Amino acid sequence: MELTQPEAMVAEVATQDSCPDPLALKLGSLIVDSQDSAVVEFTEEELWFLRRKVSIYAQQSGQPAGLTLKKKVYAELLRLDAIRKTSSSVNWTLLPQKGAADASGS
Repeated sequence: MELTQPEAMVAEVATQDSCPDPLALKLGSLIVDSQDSAVVEFTEEELWFLRRKVSIYAQQSGQPAGLTLKKKVYAELLRLDAIRKTSSSVNWTLLPQKGAADASGS
């Protein structure tokens, strides 16, 4: 998921009192790198944590970074949910291989 530096700063402020260390390091690296944006991979647990902590009303440098971050978090959670639903609805019935009936003499 791509985050801008303002989004990383909003997430840092929102989670500073209870942020798990691995998530704190991910957010901190985005802030320290001081690039406009960077791609970071979050676990599903981290995404749910950010969803609970980040306010959609949070702003950074006049930008609605809380709202844009929340949209990205929800988009990623919905993507993971769709993958989970797709993989759980796959019919795993094995079909006989073509030619298998011919080989058995049927």
